[in-house]
Amino acid sequence: MDYSKIGEEIIERVCRSKGEEAEVYIKTFRAIDIDVSEQKLENFNTPYSSGIGLRIFSQNRMGFAYTTGFDRESIERLIQQAKNNALNATPDECNCLSQVSRQKKSNRFLYEDLYDQELTKIPVEIKIDKIREMEKKALAYDERVKRVLRTSYSDSQQEIFIFNSKGLKAGYRGTHCSCGLIAVAEAKMFLREGSKEIQLGSDFAEKRKFEELHFKELAENAARRAVSLLGAKRLKTQRASIVLEPLVVSSFLRFIARGLGADSVQKKKSPFAKKRGKKIANKIVNIIDDGTLRGGVATFPFDDEGIPKRRTVLVKDGILSTFLYDSYTARKDRVASTGNAFRSSFKALPSVGFTNFFLEKGRTKREELIASIDKGLYVMETMGMHTADPVSGDFSVGVSGLWIERGKFSFPVHGVTIAGNVLDLLNSIDAVGDDLKFYGSLGSPAIRISNFLISGE
Repeated sequence: MDYSKIGEEIIERVCRSKGEEAEVYIKTFRAIDIDVSEQKLENFNTPYSSGIGLRIFSQNRMGFAYTTGFDRESIERLIQQAKNNALNATPDECNCLSQVSRQKKSNRFLYEDLYDQELTKIPVEIKIDKIREMEKKALAYDERVKRVLRTSYSDSQQEIFIFNSKGLKAGYRGTHCSCGLIAVAEAKMFLREGSKEIQLGSDFAEKRKFEELHFKELAENAARRAVSLLGAKRLKTQRASIVLEPLVVSSFLRFIARGLGADSVQKKKSPFAKKRGKKIANKIVNIIDDGTLRGGVATFPFDDEGIPKRRTVLVKDGILSTFLYDSYTARKDRVASTGNAFRSSFKALPSVGFTNFFLEKGRTKREELIASIDKGLYVMETMGMHTADPVSGDFSVGVSGLWIERGKFSFPVHGVTIAGNVLDLLNSIDAVGDDLKFYGSLGSPAIRISNFLISGE
């Protein structure tokens, strides 16, 4: 299908009326989702969607409509509906077309890195065999790994095209693939006859290319995490140093990224409101959103309004320097968009989102972080991060991990809680590891936090 011709024709037909501007967003998406349990195929889905989203701007009014049809009749209804919606909309001076006319070529973007040609050629049977083998590897890791709750694989292909009445004509295609596993380890509890202790361990990865997924390593890591927590004890309430694994820090970064979105800040629903230009973290902390990161799963040539992607340093040496913007929020603050407009589908309007969002790595090795602690907690898992307050930044989450004594792991820990405020957490970071690791679009090294409250018995 000639999407360029369709997009250009819609723009031309809309803009016959004077004073109207238009933007066409076309997306096609196809995927495979596979789940295996006990070597049996539990789920196999092949979702597919394609459609057109149209925004029309007229006298600071915006009208939006979408269609899944590409025929002339469907497009005619699409245009008429968007025009009617614009006519009935409330005027807003920030409603206008994004200020981009055409894409400039950049050597930073390696378009071939966004799309894995081989992914589409790999037979489904091989993908199923790969995750069946993951399950076997996890079970073979240790006899205490009794079962695997779920082993999953998915991959997707998408095409994005954006056209506007300022002359923008841009498009790209990309692939993603991911896999993950949850292992279950069991051990007898000697104090209670017939009872068992159960611990879970998980790991996952999301990449651009199939060859970048290390199935065996992920399976063994999930099994190792489950086994390492067997025999876990509770702690007495105390203050101590804690080390957060990269996966754990990433769960906090998701919360932080939302708070650094300009939409949340403008609505005063962020702990970072009124903090621009101020110290919000230890000076060793640098937080970056980089839509141009080579190999990143959220790397694209432009955002969902056609604005070129860029590297945005949000926190530099502990100082909050800016927020994440799409075109609408940028106009409200009279700044330039950071290229962070995101649409979940052609059916949705753009809103602020993050790309490859990460805490910049430091110089301290993970082993040194642990060795430096006389008494403290190495946190491997968190539970309940979704309950954190997005306005105040307060959080209280259950954690499990390994207790550290004299710089070495002593025994596993569970049934304890860490609580505080995200600003206090950022300011309490006193060491940053050199082991930056990405989980999807979120990345972090391990970090050490001093004098943090651990609530137990």
